Amino acid sequence: MSDPPAIYVLDTNVFVQAHRRHYAFEICPGFWDCLIHYHQTARIVSIDRVRDEILSGDALETWVKDSAPPTLFASTANATVTTNYADMVRWVQAEPQFKSEAKTGFAQVADGWLCAYAKANAQHVVVTHEELNP
Repeated sequence: MSDPPAIYVLDTNVFVQAHRRHYAFEICPGFWDCLIHYHQTARIVSIDRVRDEILSGDALETWVKDSAPPTLFASTANATVTTNYADMVRWVQAEPQFKSEAKTGFAQVADGWLCAYAKANAQHVVVTHEELNP
């Protein structure tokens, strides 16, 4: 018996970089159709807080509002997700290796929520373009 396939949880920067750099809507509409397809087959998802970060008044916001299924952005209003998030924030705040600006930033953006959501849901894998910046 094999494990169920992974479900990929997309970070804000996956959408933004695709839109601004590699897969503009007018150049590569198939990329965006593919996102919808793989969401409909339960292979990709994102979260409500990523959606909120995307809503900045450009073509990506229009795509989210007009083309993306609302279910692409799952709710983080769940006790397990909230507990996971609180645990992560406490850990980050207690770690002396992180600068205070990084600690504040972590608590203000969707990243922690994305990780908390993935941790709350078995087989979920976070997809991001984040890089270590000591």
